[in-house]
Amino acid sequence: MSDDFEQVRGQLAARIARWIEDGEAYMPPISGLSLHRHTQAGAPVNCLLEPAIAVPLQGVKRTLLGSEVYTYDRHSFLITSLDLPVAMQVASASPDSPYLSAVLRLDARMISDLVMETGVKPVRLGLPRFSGRSSS
Repeated sequence: MSDDFEQVRGQLAARIARWIEDGEAYMPPISGLSLHRHTQAGAPVNCLLEPAIAVPLQGVKRTLLGSEVYTYDRHSFLITSLDLPVAMQVASASPDSPYLSAVLRLDARMISDLVMETGVKPVRLGLPRFSGRSSS
């Protein structure tokens, strides 16, 4: 990642660590943005994950979707484009090195409108089509 991004990431992490209490989510006056801080790892928590971009600034988080496990940290991030029933877990955090993240919820309708306005064409991935019929 670029040095500029790493510098901004470090500044944001320092502010979250200073301003937000453990286990809290802070909602700044930017629609859809939330900032998070956790000082200990925990058990997975079931939830409905809305379309969002989650950027861990420090620590590690896991998202479990069915039998798949997605791990993300300061070198990766999570983007979801639809509502997903998942279990989420802060996997690495301590009082000295808390899990810190920024999450921006995405408005699916706005994204759809933007795609329609810009004329972006869908890309066929070559996946089998679902017919809705059982094979048995």
